[in-house]
Amino acid sequence: MVDSYLGVKGIRLDLNAETIISAMSMEKTLIVLDDTERSAFAGEMNDLLGLVNDMVENHRWHIMLVRNEPFDLTNSEAEKVISRQFEYLPTAEDLYDAIMTHSTIADEIDFDFKAAVISGMKSAGKLNARGLARIVPTLNQVCSSSIMHSNKIAPEGRMRALKDVVRFSISVAVGDPPSEPNKKTESKQGIDFALASIDWEKYHSLSEIVKPIGYGKLASMNTIDGCMGAYIAKEYPESPADMEVKTIYDSWIQADDMDDSDVSNLAAKLTMAITRHEFSLAWLYRAWKMNRSLNELGFNEALKPDDAKACYEEKARENPLAFYAQLHHEYSIWAGMEGTVRDTTLEQVINDAKGLINESLNRTSGAYRHELINEDSGKLLAEKLESMINDPLPTILLIPPDYIAKCFLRGNGKSQNALHQFFQRTLSVRFCRIEDDEELQTWLNSILDELKTLDTGTRMGNFRLGWLTNDIEGICRDIESAGATHSQMR
Repeated sequence: MVDSYLGVKGIRLDLNAETIISAMSMEKTLIVLDDTERSAFAGEMNDLLGLVNDMVENHRWHIMLVRNEPFDLTNSEAEKVISRQFEYLPTAEDLYDAIMTHSTIADEIDFDFKAAVISGMKSAGKLNARGLARIVPTLNQVCSSSIMHSNKIAPEGRMRALKDVVRFSISVAVGDPPSEPNKKTESKQGIDFALASIDWEKYHSLSEIVKPIGYGKLASMNTIDGCMGAYIAKEYPESPADMEVKTIYDSWIQADDMDDSDVSNLAAKLTMAITRHEFSLAWLYRAWKMNRSLNELGFNEALKPDDAKACYEEKARENPLAFYAQLHHEYSIWAGMEGTVRDTTLEQVINDAKGLINESLNRTSGAYRHELINEDSGKLLAEKLESMINDPLPTILLIPPDYIAKCFLRGNGKSQNALHQFFQRTLSVRFCRIEDDEELQTWLNSILDELKTLDTGTRMGNFRLGWLTNDIEGICRDIESAGATHSQMR
């Protein structure tokens, strides 16, 4: 330090460490040397140990060396100089208590803030005091965001989201942020790669919040609000109503040793949850099955089948397509299991939802006939068809065949090619998503009839018309072939 200070003043002295130490007159002294493994002053390890030995033997000082790694006492020089080593590894709880003791964040949150931070530190695998200290301003900002106080999201979900923020923030703060997994160079494949990809997606979703930490900066409140809102909606969307029905379900699957009074209480809670129908669609099927089982066991507190059906029909009207997709998917899996009994009441609920979807779409399908068609309409139609075939209930059969033909006829090269690409690349491999083969065949044949009357008036247009015709004829043959295969299997 003296040498550096004099150097700033332009004074250069040829002094070594021992000379400087000899000039210092101190008695009953404890010298603490921190980060000695990284000190340029210490030079080689044996030089450092020789310096320490001189301090002890000649000056009677007590020396404490603070290091990230212990000394190797098999080294004869270290064994002679080092009398005792104490290894200390702080726990996540120790670091939290040391750094967050005076923080008021926990008082403003309706979940266990300390548990979230400690869990995030542990999952990061980096118990680093400086890292935790660097992320405190970011944690203050995140916990001040409106989404972290929203009563529309269960406290458990907000707590898990904060844990992820802590995990990735600390990684950035210590200079070791996650990197995108590369399947070509990844040594571990399969489940390891899948987990790494999931982690990367989570980090990427929170990157606008955590990346500024690496530059000593803080994300704005608008950025945090938007980022946290999107992240929680994607990763932890459970509402308090979801957590309520989850608690009921968790109790129900462990009901083997319950008494009648306990099950009656459970049935009453489930009835209230279904009647309010505030829980998300993910719980529809499990709630229905629980209620049905309770009815079969004779518990009058459960909703009667017709009452449950009425509640579900009301829920279906909120979003028929999403309702149908969730319930139809889960029921199809269950109904396909060997030895299961069909649930005709639930099937009626599902069919009613399908009816609501078709009613809505039928009201809009006629509008296509009056829609203004221009050179870009074919491209826009191809994009719409792509979206519709990926819907939980594909509804492309509601697009009038003559409308498809007109969009192709009046379209430019890009529009015509976009329609060709949809039928060739998408529908040809996804036609099985349309449940009614006969209706699909009729629709495709009607399109072919319309196309056969066309003359685009251009050589390239007629060339692409041939492509589209071949595409549709090929799909028709594949449908027939698939139908024959299924008949043989039956």
